[in-house]
Amino acid sequence: MMMSSGCITLPKGLRFLPSDEELVSDYLEKKNQQKDPEIKAIISVINVCEHGPSDLAALVPRVKFLDGEWEFTMADSPDMELYFYSPRVFKHSTSKSTRSNRKTEEGYWKKQGKDRRITRARSDEQIGGKRILTFYLRDKQKTDWVIHEYYLTKANSDEQIGDFVLCRLKNKSGKSDHDQQDDPLCDGGEPNSGSCSMVSNVEDQGSKELGTYGL
Repeated sequence: MMMSSGCITLPKGLRFLPSDEELVSDYLEKKNQQKDPEIKAIISVINVCEHGPSDLAALVPRVKFLDGEWEFTMADSPDMELYFYSPRVFKHSTSKSTRSNRKTEEGYWKKQGKDRRITRARSDEQIGGKRILTFYLRDKQKTDWVIHEYYLTKANSDEQIGDFVLCRLKNKSGKSDHDQQDDPLCDGGEPNSGSCSMVSNVEDQGSKELGTYGL
């Protein structure tokens, strides 16, 4: 299924590896302001509560190198990081509670650890946060599906705002311990932190120099 009749030409091997700050300030903030950047063609809006993890992987579009050109297509495997926006859904819509609903028909997404502050580059000004979610089946069996959920906050505050969050989905199955250390989505890891390998740092730097569009 093609997402667009047009194509984009990119160097082979280029990856979409924006920093946490870029995900919040360049994509999520504009989405909540209804000022979607061009990348909206490959970051769809999908309600995380309406689909199981494997269904999400099938719904998220990506770009694929085909016949000498990069074209928009649908994700055909879960072995990559997949990005999508999700509307915020609350447990109690009739109350003032802002607790999120993360239940699906198959199970539920459970937060792991504490939220992480996201600040602007070269400053301590908080613009958002990130939480790690792991998917559990209805029988409380933990799965290999992980989401990094990015959200906006009021300026220099932990208070979450906005109608949308940005999700980065990954399946960690079949990875060795070394692979998980290299994975920006390793539990509690950061693309630019010591808990993940320097390979991620190099790729992230490359994405800033060459642009953020990629496979």
